[in-house]
Amino acid sequence: MKTIRFKAGTNSVLIKLKDGAGMIETDFKAGDSDSEAEAAYDNAMDGLESLILAHACAGVDVKSPKCIEGVAVALEAMMNHFL
Repeated sequence: MKTIRFKAGTNSVLIKLKDGAGMIETDFKAGDSDSEAEAAYDNAMDGLESLILAHACAGVDVKSPKCIEGVAVALEAMMNHFL
Protein backbone atom coordinates (compact mmCIF):
# COMPACT_ATOMS: atom_id res chain seq x y z
CA MET A 1 0.00 0.00 0.00
CA LYS A 2 1.25 3.46 -0.92
CA THR A 3 0.47 6.34 1.43
CA ILE A 4 0.52 9.98 0.28
CA ARG A 5 0.23 12.87 2.74
CA PHE A 6 0.33 16.58 2.02
CA LYS A 7 -1.00 19.94 3.12
CA ALA A 8 -2.92 22.29 0.82
CA GLY A 9 -2.82 25.58 2.65
CA THR A 10 -3.89 24.70 6.18
CA ASN A 11 -5.82 21.60 5.05
CA SER A 12 -4.56 18.03 5.31
CA VAL A 13 -4.86 15.26 2.73
CA LEU A 14 -4.20 11.55 3.27
CA ILE A 15 -4.42 9.14 0.33
CA LYS A 16 -3.93 5.38 0.48
CA LEU A 17 -3.46 3.52 -2.81
CA LYS A 18 -3.42 -0.20 -3.51
CA ASP A 19 -3.74 -2.03 -6.83
CA GLY A 20 -5.05 0.98 -8.77
CA ALA A 21 -7.71 1.87 -6.20
CA GLY A 22 -7.60 4.07 -3.16
CA MET A 23 -9.23 6.11 -0.45
CA ILE A 24 -8.87 9.72 0.59
CA GLU A 25 -9.27 11.48 3.94
CA THR A 26 -9.25 15.27 4.22
CA ASP A 27 -10.40 17.99 6.55
CA PHE A 28 -11.97 19.94 3.68
CA LYS A 29 -15.60 19.65 4.76
CA ALA A 30 -17.52 22.02 7.01
CA GLY A 31 -18.61 19.11 9.21
CA ASP A 32 -22.11 19.17 10.62
CA SER A 33 -23.96 20.86 7.78
CA ASP A 34 -26.79 22.78 9.43
CA SER A 35 -27.27 25.16 6.52
CA GLU A 36 -27.99 24.69 2.84
CA ALA A 37 -24.78 26.58 2.01
CA GLU A 38 -22.66 24.24 4.15
CA ALA A 39 -24.33 21.18 2.61
CA ALA A 40 -23.61 22.53 -0.89
CA TYR A 41 -20.02 23.27 0.16
CA ASP A 42 -19.56 19.72 1.49
CA ASN A 43 -20.90 18.32 -1.79
CA ALA A 44 -18.38 20.42 -3.72
CA MET A 45 -15.64 19.12 -1.40
CA ASP A 46 -16.71 15.55 -2.22
CA GLY A 47 -16.11 16.37 -5.88
CA LEU A 48 -12.70 17.89 -5.21
CA GLU A 49 -11.67 14.90 -3.09
CA SER A 50 -12.78 12.55 -5.87
CA LEU A 51 -10.72 14.46 -8.43
CA ILE A 52 -7.60 14.40 -6.24
CA LEU A 53 -8.04 10.66 -5.59
CA ALA A 54 -8.62 9.94 -9.29
CA HIS A 55 -5.43 11.81 -10.18
CA ALA A 56 -3.47 9.87 -7.55
CA CYS A 57 -4.88 6.54 -8.80
CA ALA A 58 -3.91 7.51 -12.37
CA GLY A 59 -0.32 8.17 -11.31
CA VAL A 60 -0.38 11.98 -11.24
CA ASP A 61 2.08 13.42 -8.71
CA VAL A 62 -0.50 15.06 -6.46
CA LYS A 63 2.33 16.23 -4.16
CA SER A 64 3.89 18.39 -6.87
CA PRO A 65 3.95 22.08 -5.91
CA LYS A 66 1.69 23.07 -8.83
CA CYS A 67 -0.87 20.38 -8.03
CA ILE A 68 -0.97 21.38 -4.35
CA GLU A 69 -1.26 25.04 -5.36
CA GLY A 70 -4.22 24.16 -7.58
CA VAL A 71 -5.97 22.32 -4.74
CA ALA A 72 -5.38 25.25 -2.37
CA VAL A 73 -6.78 27.73 -4.93
CA ALA A 74 -9.84 25.51 -5.51
CA LEU A 75 -10.44 25.28 -1.76
CA GLU A 76 -10.21 29.05 -1.34
CA ALA A 77 -12.51 29.68 -4.29
CA MET A 78 -15.13 27.26 -2.95
CA MET A 79 -14.99 28.76 0.53
CA ASN A 80 -15.51 32.22 -0.96
CA HIS A 81 -18.42 30.96 -3.05
CA PHE A 82 -20.27 28.79 -0.54
CA LEU A 83 -19.47 30.04 2.94
